Amino acid sequence: MGYCNADHSTGPIKVQGVVTAAAKFYEASAHLMKMLEAFEKSDPGSAKNEAITAAGLFHDSATDYVKTKDTFAIANWASELDKKTIFAMAGDNSGQAVNAVLQIGSDGPYALMEKCAEKAGQLGKSVNQFAAEAGDHPTTVEFSRLLNSFTETLNFGTAVSAVFASTKLEKK
Repeated sequence: MGYCNADHSTGPIKVQGVVTAAAKFYEASAHLMKMLEAFEKSDPGSAKNEAITAAGLFHDSATDYVKTKDTFAIANWASELDKKTIFAMAGDNSGQAVNAVLQIGSDGPYALMEKCAEKAGQLGKSVNQFAAEAGDHPTTVEFSRLLNSFTETLNFGTAVSAVFASTKLEKK
């Protein structure tokens, strides 16, 4: 599904800026994976460089989501959010991400975009924190903490994508 892909929604609200924000999130994710690869290969210099790049791109993604959220202030859901369909599309086994998204989504699409921006920004901070704490000798604990943060953020974004893909938008 992807991270906060609101551009796949149906209805009169289309936001090209979400495409840019999501693309930066994916680019940052690629650098995060390269950082984790460098960690596995015991190459702290490369890990730190990839972390710096990833953090910057996560920040840029968050900034782009902030820019697009106002477009969604004029939108509302055309129907009730279908929890069963969203769960099936999101693939969230624990249900935590879907439940969080449904709760936030009850305030409308604007609130979800705002949270997507916040989560991308928080992930950027987590990557920066990993790079700062890990130094030349990152530990498995630091590695796991970062990987868990990434997984949680991606689960949330996938649930948001499922909401937008399964629910039509309408202008208020």
